[in-house]
Amino acid sequence: MKGLVLALAAVLATGALAGFKPVNVSFARGKWNPEDFTLVKCARHDYIGSFDQLDDCVANHCPPGASPEEVYRKHKKTVYAAMIHRTKFEMGATVSSTMGWDWLMAPLIVIAEDLGKDAQGRPELREHWEVVIFNQGLNVWHHFYENGKQRWFKAASMLLPENAQFKANERYELSVKISRDSRKNKTMTVTAGGYTLQYVDDTLPERFHAGVIGCEGRNFFYDFKVSRGKK
Repeated sequence: MKGLVLALAAVLATGALAGFKPVNVSFARGKWNPEDFTLVKCARHDYIGSFDQLDDCVANHCPPGASPEEVYRKHKKTVYAAMIHRTKFEMGATVSSTMGWDWLMAPLIVIAEDLGKDAQGRPELREHWEVVIFNQGLNVWHHFYENGKQRWFKAASMLLPENAQFKANERYELSVKISRDSRKNKTMTVTAGGYTLQYVDDTLPERFHAGVIGCEGRNFFYDFKVSRGKK
């Protein structure tokens, strides 16, 4: 009986792997279909941000002509833009995106079990995780709702040595894997620039949407990929 159970588990695992469709999107001009993504808003802002198409990437819309420091100092509350891939992925998937910024921060990958709607019917993030790369390191923020209000806390963080900070105007591949460890704990593993941050979070969803968010400054996104297995 034990052998039968193990064989059935192997068949199911193989079937899940066979049914998985990897995602490989280039955000270069003319290379991707915006209909594969949904623009969504954050409950903290009463607008849906947009992305500007550049030759080799997309960037969250910022005031034209504004310097990188000016965007952060004066406009960081109005440059938030998020888009979520319409596919729902499963535990074991690795989400990655090549990204950068022009001053200090803060492009990110977002993981969300489900989307909601605001009072006007606009797509809106509910519980979600923001996996952020910025000049000083990596952060994971867990956003949730309590008594109808959005709240959040820093679930994990890694600061780099001062002489090894992530730099503006360079490209980094940020990778996020949602999986189970050897003890079946739900685990998030984040990698970027040769550094790895891993932590256990048993509230991570079994199935989830993923996408990218540009915020706080001018951020650039060159691709978006989802694969299965080791990254």
